[in-house]
Amino acid sequence: MLRNQWGAKNSNYKDGMSRGTINRASKRALRSVGRDLYLCENCGRRGKIKFPRHHVDRNRANNSPDNLLVLCQSCHNVEHMKERQRDSLGRLLPRVL
Repeated sequence: MLRNQWGAKNSNYKDGMSRGTINRASKRALRSVGRDLYLCENCGRRGKIKFPRHHVDRNRANNSPDNLLVLCQSCHNVEHMKERQRDSLGRLLPRVL
């Protein structure tokens, strides 16, 4: 059975752009200003693969170099965990969508 997976019906499509489009646009923006995609801008770790790009304002469509940080996976996870709410015992609460 084939399903229509185009555009907004695709699970990788969010905020009007696909995940692949956002990856390409963010890499292109950082390379244009000479930033290193293999160096974490938070802890200074150097990697063998390109690190994730973090959108500071959480708007994935805003690929301005001023809005992007190159972070290793650990620093990227810590950055997103700051937003999560915890209960009185320190357990993570479910996200409210």
